[in-house]
Amino acid sequence: MERKLCQDNASYGKVGQGWWCGFLRRNGQRIVTQQGEKFAIDWSDWTTLDNISQMYDIIYDEMIDAKIAEKINKPCFMNEKGKVVEECDRFGKKVDTILTHPEYCLFANETGCNTSMKKDGHVAGTRYITKKGTQAQRMASTSEGRFTVLPFLSANGQPVCCVVIFQSNFCSESGG
Repeated sequence: MERKLCQDNASYGKVGQGWWCGFLRRNGQRIVTQQGEKFAIDWSDWTTLDNISQMYDIIYDEMIDAKIAEKINKPCFMNEKGKVVEECDRFGKKVDTILTHPEYCLFANETGCNTSMKKDGHVAGTRYITKKGTQAQRMASTSEGRFTVLPFLSANGQPVCCVVIFQSNFCSESGG
């Protein structure tokens, strides 16, 4: 008996709905179907070891010029705590620059936000008990209010400040 993947009137190279559902059921412990995540194609083109190494070289040169870091004579391996170690205990690549004033080296992490809660979906998977056939409803803001949060920390781990930038639709005559 010949096993068919689809009905006789189906297109060549396509499987039938029944076969597809059976395939997913048989392999459900290994695979899932989901929507794809979009990302800019140029990110994947740009993210190469050579480009990242070049970026770090430029950053380290700027840190040295600003006198918050120094080049060391003999590159060495370090662990997660910044202690010099043998290669077998290393964390990452050889280090050739030491940060001498971490309190002056700042890091920021931009996060875009919106006050509208309309498309937030489930809050961390929270489940509510409701009467059968009804939907748990929570009040949510639907007004659009975009803002950006920039927390700043120094390289020694101390918080420095937090900047919040609100979107404005107002344009002044002075252009400011």
